[in-house]
Amino acid sequence: MPIDAIPPFVCEVVHVHDGDGPLWCRSWQRIRIAGIQAPDFTSAEPCRQHRRGYTCDDRAAKRSRGSWWG
Repeated sequence: MPIDAIPPFVCEVVHVHDGDGPLWCRSWQRIRIAGIQAPDFTSAEPCRQHRRGYTCDDRAAKRSRGSWWG
């Protein structure tokens, strides 16, 4: 299928969990942003499980989430 035949995807973001998603669209679709590792809230599963490679910082996660709202 030619790329110009694919209808555009539109997401009016109504909620953001943190800086790398998920983003909730008004249509209730959720989008995860690939290739971005934003700070997580300390209540997030990776932080509760003490997974390596995750930044667990509530203040940084709030700043990251705020970047979506400009």
